[in-house]
Amino acid sequence: MILEKITNNNISYRVKKGGHIFRDSADSLVRNHLIDFFSAHDRHTILVSCSLSPLDLNRYKEFTIFIVLLTLFVSSLLIAIPLSPNTISVFSGLQPGGILIFPLSFAFLDTINEIFGRKHARNTVLICACALLLAAGGIWLSLQLPGENPEQTKHYQATFSPLPWLFFINFICLLTADNANNYIYSRFKELCNGHYLVFRCLVSTLIGQFLYSLIWILMFFTTRMPLGDMLHYVLSNYLFKVVYSLLVCIPITFILVSGIRRELFK
Repeated sequence: MILEKITNNNISYRVKKGGHIFRDSADSLVRNHLIDFFSAHDRHTILVSCSLSPLDLNRYKEFTIFIVLLTLFVSSLLIAIPLSPNTISVFSGLQPGGILIFPLSFAFLDTINEIFGRKHARNTVLICACALLLAAGGIWLSLQLPGENPEQTKHYQATFSPLPWLFFINFICLLTADNANNYIYSRFKELCNGHYLVFRCLVSTLIGQFLYSLIWILMFFTTRMPLGDMLHYVLSNYLFKVVYSLLVCIPITFILVSGIRRELFK
């Protein structure tokens, strides 16, 4: 959208260059989130003329921040999950292909839990679980359709055929491991009276990451490797994620929480 003119709290704007001129109040544009479609400079100009209370503007900020964190959470899983069947070598150990991306999902989820509370964190898990279930169903349905080129279809099937089951497994993992992470994090937040962020992240990560590794590896590799190898893979994957979380994910959570709090309460 293109800002044309501001008179007090009244905004004149066009949807596109040369288009019809619309008029609305700055307050209405903010409340209906239409301000998101303006350029950064125009958004600042509109917000300056806005007569909304600081509380209303803070709610707009909270909504924007939550959407960004939700997008990062879903994106990290949608990137990591399709890569996970491929094993890669990391520090002389075998790990799932998406191992450097997946643990970040716990950092984003803990940040949502810390800033917005357990209810928002639970809704985040449910939204992402529905997205994974939709992906599983959509990919499975697409694989049932006949391909025009047999050779290309063979490679296509080989690449995508594990994904419906893999997405469904992660759907189950989200509803168990991530909800367990949310509960434990919230419980310790209450017990610690909101203090000791790093400690709370560590405790919830230790349990949530273990459940996730155990469920997805045992379900996905149950016909692909012996039980002993699977348990060794679970332990190796879990230990790597714990170390990675300590070195990368928990510091990211601390930085995100500190930055968001400064933005919301400045």
